[in-house]
Amino acid sequence: MSASTWEAFALPGDYKVSFLLYDKASGEHSFAQHTLHVPGVKHDDFEEIWQGTPQWEFWGALTELRDNIYRPDINSHLHLVLTTKNPVQVDVLADLTPSDLFHGSARFYSRFLSVALPLVKDLSDIQVTNGTLNVSALDLRQRRVTFEQDKVKSMNWAVLKSAVAPENGPGMIDVRGLEVKQERPDFLRDEILRRLNPEGEDGSRPQPASATSEKPATPFHVFIVVGSPMDFYAFRHFPSIDPAEAENCVVYYLQYEVYGPYATGALGNVRKMLKPLQIHTFKVRSAESVREALERIVKDVGQM
Repeated sequence: MSASTWEAFALPGDYKVSFLLYDKASGEHSFAQHTLHVPGVKHDDFEEIWQGTPQWEFWGALTELRDNIYRPDINSHLHLVLTTKNPVQVDVLADLTPSDLFHGSARFYSRFLSVALPLVKDLSDIQVTNGTLNVSALDLRQRRVTFEQDKVKSMNWAVLKSAVAPENGPGMIDVRGLEVKQERPDFLRDEILRRLNPEGEDGSRPQPASATSEKPATPFHVFIVVGSPMDFYAFRHFPSIDPAEAENCVVYYLQYEVYGPYATGALGNVRKMLKPLQIHTFKVRSAESVREALERIVKDVGQM
């Protein structure tokens, strides 16, 4: 006897499901109907996230691993409207580094991507009504931005997919990687500071708003960082960050939660690295934990 599966997304509710089996050779067939109950979230204060999404969406038959994780065949979007009084710039920074945490295991790295990529896709659904949304992917080991898309309306999955292609996974280590005994997370810190202080065409930096200005000279920066635990990174000798930098930004750090004693997250070191920037940390692995993080971000930033 063979078994088959057909996966789908379904909103909370009760459904009548019909099954029909037909054997073309013999003409035999079988039909059945059952009721399917999809439970909702208890005491849900974030029901608007489903607004406009279909009640039911079947997954396509995708064989490529990255496609199967990201699900480009699902075209619906979450309802994540970010309405603020003052202009904001939201930067999603996805740390997709195949770091030492994965011990060179493509399977372990794919488990991380199975959380990180759908999360990045969800975050790209944020609609900033008074500002912009930018999405970037980072490789801290090679100190480079592997993907960048500004003013996102719809994610360019074809380009992002190339940044997480199998040849860029944990099994591939370049010569520079062999020369470094222990990886450092400096590049994440540098990228946040670079986006806080963008240089103008003449090389000058924007001036802070005066007390009498009607609007700030630069938008409030919201950084949403998605990454894996940094237990195997070396945290040391970071230059101090000017306290003035912390007045115009907030960081939401969404870290993939690893089950096991070898990686607890190093969240304390991450906070020290970004001090005095305001930072909120979340450990995410399940759909429920991701939903809680999204709700917190939308509601917090919406009050700014």
